[in-house]
Amino acid sequence: MLPLIENQLNKIDTERVSPIPKMRFFEGKSGIENLFQDMLATIKERQYVLIKCFASNTLESQSHAAQQLDDYAASFLEELQKLHVHIETYLGNGILTLEQMTKTYDLDSIATLPAGNASLNLFVVGSTIYLIIFKQVPF
Repeated sequence: MLPLIENQLNKIDTERVSPIPKMRFFEGKSGIENLFQDMLATIKERQYVLIKCFASNTLESQSHAAQQLDDYAASFLEELQKLHVHIETYLGNGILTLEQMTKTYDLDSIATLPAGNASLNLFVVGSTIYLIIFKQVPF
């Protein structure tokens, strides 16, 4: 399905000034790990000291998620610590819906975010946005 979407976007993207933003797709566990490596390369290249993250953290997504963000991003989080790069994270907390927003810089709370049951992570790294949708196959 993703190659089909990419193909359609490439057809639209033939004008001199593209009407759509540049997009790359990552799928599955290895794809998400590659996404974090891509993010890390961008952070190093541009020497960022702060990135932002918006994440869903509802009880619903926690109760059915067999995995945590750390299962995909452990080396990424460790590397950020070594580089002294901070993640300003806004968590949408709640029971079934996002009932409140909290802010944290704590990597341990970020590492234990649910990675399943339609939880979301949105990382803003400079002008690049990384959107991760965790379902049975993360994307």
